[in-house]
Amino acid sequence: MNQTALTSYSGRLEELLGLLRQEHAALTGRDSAALEQCTDAKHLLLAELEKQSVGSDEINSLAPELKERIKSMLEQCRQQNRVNGVMIDASRRLNDRMLQIMLGSTSGSFVYDAAGKNSTRLPTQTITRA
Repeated sequence: MNQTALTSYSGRLEELLGLLRQEHAALTGRDSAALEQCTDAKHLLLAELEKQSVGSDEINSLAPELKERIKSMLEQCRQQNRVNGVMIDASRRLNDRMLQIMLGSTSGSFVYDAAGKNSTRLPTQTITRA
């Protein structure tokens, strides 16, 4: 991949970071329409980035400033994506809890399974005592 293509790749990463920030704003504002638009745009952009995949050898052969710019953009995208993922998971857990309350299934206690997800464990009953 030549220098011009890598500069274009860097620009696409900036677009991705912008979309991730928009996604964060949509999550914070609970704006489902904006979230859906961000998700669709993000999927299209990620497909384009995958077609332009850049290897570490190509990045290492770049001019230092472009190399650092790409690495920085990748790290910022990774961090913002992690923040968004935490927000989505917290929202999902809240929605699950609210649904259980509305369905009247609040008698169980919440525990975490091996994957770190919460689940409802029904109270145990003692059958015999020694």
